Amino acid sequence: MRAASGDEPVGAEPIDVEVLLGVSRSVVADALGSPDNCEQLASEECSSKSQWLFGFYYLPPGWRGGGPELWLDFNSAGEVEKAEWHFSR
Repeated sequence: MRAASGDEPVGAEPIDVEVLLGVSRSVVADALGSPDNCEQLASEECSSKSQWLFGFYYLPPGWRGGGPELWLDFNSAGEVEKAEWHFSR
């Protein structure tokens, strides 16, 4: 689902993410890769963040804009306690 480039536009209808509730941080990372809000952090710092975000849009270098972002909040056990879509601009 996440890609650095693509030729086809992605639909704006968000996928239901309630199925992620209770899923461990490691399972999320295995499925989606590194969160976009961890780019400047070391691996151990990223794994302790209480919130991860994943951008599901591609912008060519130098372009401004946004799109659907998946925000995940983790509890103290490292499991997803809140999953929701935000749309950046």
